[in-house]
Amino acid sequence: MGNGVLRTWRWRLRATLVALIAAVVTTSPGAASQPSSALEPQALSTVIDALSRRFGRPIVASPDLLRGRTARVPQDAGGLEAALSAVLAPLDLRFEVLETGGVIVRAATRQPTPSRRVQPEAAEPDTVIVRGRYSGSLASARQIRRRSVNLVDAVDAQDIGDYPARNVAESLLRTPGVSIVRERGEGLFVSVRGLAPNFQLVTLDGRALSVNENVRDSGQDGRQFRFDVLAPETIASVSVIKTPKADQEEGAIGAIIDIKTYDPLDMPDETYRLSAAVDYSDLTDRFSPRLAALASWRDDSLSRGVFLAGSYMERDGRQDRVTGVGYEEIEYDQQRLLAMTAARPTLERESRRRLTLNGKLEWRGETQGIQLAAFHSRLDSDYDELTYSADLTKPHDVFALTAQGGTVISLEGRGASQIGHERSSLRHDNSMVTVDVEQDLGQWTFRGALSATRAVSATVDPILRTRLRGDVGRIRLAQPNVDRALPDVSLLEVNLEQPRALPFRRIEWRRQRSEDYELSGALDAQRTLSEGPFAYLSAGVSWRGRTRVYERKDVILTDLGGERFGDEMFNPFPVSGFLGASGILDNWLQPDADAFLGISDRTSLFEGPTAGDLRNSYKIQEEIVAGYVMADAEVFVHDRPLRANLGLRLALSEQRSSGYAAEADVAAPVAVTRHYVDALPSLNAVYEASERIWLRASAARVITRPSLADLAPRLTLNSAETVLEARGGNPGLGRYQGWQYDVSAEYEEQTGLISLGFFYKDIDQFIFDQVSTLDLGGVLYELTGPSNGGRAHVYGAELAGQLMFSRLPAPLDRTGVHANYTLTRSRAHYSEALTDELPDVAPASYHVTAFYEGRSLQARLAYSWRDALIASVGPDAALISNRDAFGSLEASLSWRPVETFEIQLQGANLMNVRQTEHVGDGLFAGYTEFGRSISLLARYNF
Repeated sequence: MGNGVLRTWRWRLRATLVALIAAVVTTSPGAASQPSSALEPQALSTVIDALSRRFGRPIVASPDLLRGRTARVPQDAGGLEAALSAVLAPLDLRFEVLETGGVIVRAATRQPTPSRRVQPEAAEPDTVIVRGRYSGSLASARQIRRRSVNLVDAVDAQDIGDYPARNVAESLLRTPGVSIVRERGEGLFVSVRGLAPNFQLVTLDGRALSVNENVRDSGQDGRQFRFDVLAPETIASVSVIKTPKADQEEGAIGAIIDIKTYDPLDMPDETYRLSAAVDYSDLTDRFSPRLAALASWRDDSLSRGVFLAGSYMERDGRQDRVTGVGYEEIEYDQQRLLAMTAARPTLERESRRRLTLNGKLEWRGETQGIQLAAFHSRLDSDYDELTYSADLTKPHDVFALTAQGGTVISLEGRGASQIGHERSSLRHDNSMVTVDVEQDLGQWTFRGALSATRAVSATVDPILRTRLRGDVGRIRLAQPNVDRALPDVSLLEVNLEQPRALPFRRIEWRRQRSEDYELSGALDAQRTLSEGPFAYLSAGVSWRGRTRVYERKDVILTDLGGERFGDEMFNPFPVSGFLGASGILDNWLQPDADAFLGISDRTSLFEGPTAGDLRNSYKIQEEIVAGYVMADAEVFVHDRPLRANLGLRLALSEQRSSGYAAEADVAAPVAVTRHYVDALPSLNAVYEASERIWLRASAARVITRPSLADLAPRLTLNSAETVLEARGGNPGLGRYQGWQYDVSAEYEEQTGLISLGFFYKDIDQFIFDQVSTLDLGGVLYELTGPSNGGRAHVYGAELAGQLMFSRLPAPLDRTGVHANYTLTRSRAHYSEALTDELPDVAPASYHVTAFYEGRSLQARLAYSWRDALIASVGPDAALISNRDAFGSLEASLSWRPVETFEIQLQGANLMNVRQTEHVGDGLFAGYTEFGRSISLLARYNF
């Protein structure tokens, strides 16, 4: 398809989408129906909420069952069961009382008649309303899973808000197959079934969110969503969609993580919630506030509603680390030995402030509906890092050495040290505005949507790194032993508390800005079918236009190089107890960044971009036109229902990469455009073998598009003096492509649920890094860049269970357990000569929660664990650090003296577990301690 034809077709599609959506909006009546009087029946959701509060029992119900229904609150029913019977029976609804005391509202018992038609699942399951406590939230998650024809694991609002989680990522640890990547103790990225964060697609109410970048350390991707920009207090539910359907956006070989916000018409008539918390971190020894508020209103006619929510959080974080651990093979006494040759103890401190706002306006008539929604989050971060290093300068010339086998246990040799102080102020903004319309025309239902989303990550104040470096004579590097968890990193002849110990090296000054924005539109149609096995036929088209602009300017100031300075240019070490008095140097001088910058020649800070700046900057434009057709069917096999969803999605993608190529000392503009088409069939089926046993199967063709940074024609050179390295992009990259298959079985009874599932992902094209040599102006660099790769396989099993011990004597009858375990294996064929595992795939992970639910007192104890990860494969992988297994213990205790007020005490990482890394056969490679945190929270509902 020619570029001109494709562009013309895209513009016609955009214009058609806007016109059709506008037509639906303009045909909406000007006013809602008149509100009912106080004597008329109330909304069914309000009635259920009143009964839950009156009898103190959790009630779970789907908005689809409650929407548009009204009832009166029974005044003299005599009990909850009698009251629910009086309310639900006339509405053709039933309820099920669990042994836990909770209640689930369901549709009337189904009959195996050919004429029966069941509304197919939406693109993502609606929020399930939960009235009650943790057991109610577990029942809610089970209901979402059961009513979905594809495989969906969910966490609802109560579970999110009540768990000791700083953001949504940490809340997802309770779902099978989910693990997270932490930064300064807070969940940052999410992995599903062992696949790295870039294999997941994160959506807000079904639409892809723009993505912020980690501009502090220049880490770039463009498809790894940063969950630290989302506050958990204002989120209704989160669904991990592991098997896709044709009407869902493509781009996730791992999973679609959909974040659902509240709909005002699915909430009680008026809802107000206030919460305030204070967080304490033992490593920083500071208290930080956290506030959240939520308000929802709807009219008596259930046709108009408003929802508003806001959250504010402050947090001081600290990490004590040992990073930059390097290994080399050295020759000593005619032996080849693997030795630690560098280490860098590091103190990281960060102050965060996050403000989140979201709101909705909603109108529903008998045949029409309109919803306007807005979301905004701002995360400000002030970062401060202080580090020193011990680097062996002549690895083959050592004074003393102790070895065991082929590994050096300790050594002394001549070395150098660098003191570094980094400071920056960063800002991450993430926003989305959407409009959704719906029109019901008898057998046809039309839905239209327009959305705009934007994410900006930028340096409010430039990143400023001040470096002093010089020879320090004799140093010692030694592996940890049974008495010492950390290595010995000692400077034997120089005291870094003396200001003139090291000469000045340079100042590194950097500004960065990453902007990611997207416009999208979609139009869907669904028709009811009255003949044959298919109940519904759906089809739709969509367009997405995305742009990523990354700009960077680097300046290195060296005019003070080689000079030594006195006390006036340094500040004392800012904390005590660094690395827990481990024997590593815990006190060294901090260079005053402003003082050194003030006496430097700053002329180059105000000059235009250099060739290197241009090579680091780029622009990626991505346009995707997609269409799908999908059918929902239900037949009866042995008088039991078999539901299925069959669909085909066709996606046409155009990617244009613009940047600058390296040509000696200049940067030449370059642009590359690629087109490709993907046909993505999918099949999901669920068979209700009995009232308690459900069997599932699914198959789908899936893709994940490559990192936007990897698509860029960019070149980044490092600043080291010894090993010259470079990182480049590749505009010719294809996308990850593969097939995925799932089968699972679920057994549910009143006291709980157990499920077992197996998954297999056959990735027939994937991307991996290759290393080559780059000659840039006569200087040779070791260039690492992405390349289209071979074939990979990811497979495994998920086991999950929930159990209430309601048959035990009191008070044990109010206890329960919720657990899951995931086993994952991977194999990749990188080339004819190299076959190995995939990096960053956890072989195993599990989560266990034990809980108690009294009438006013609730308690939970949870433990999450993730297996060790390899970071790299290939001939050099033996010298690259890998992450060790990590487990974290959390707890929550809450007291609710009255139904509307609650106090919670929460704790995270109670065992003060450290994250560690290793190379080779368990050799030390890294250490991170972020401490424990305690929170005290008060919540008021009215």
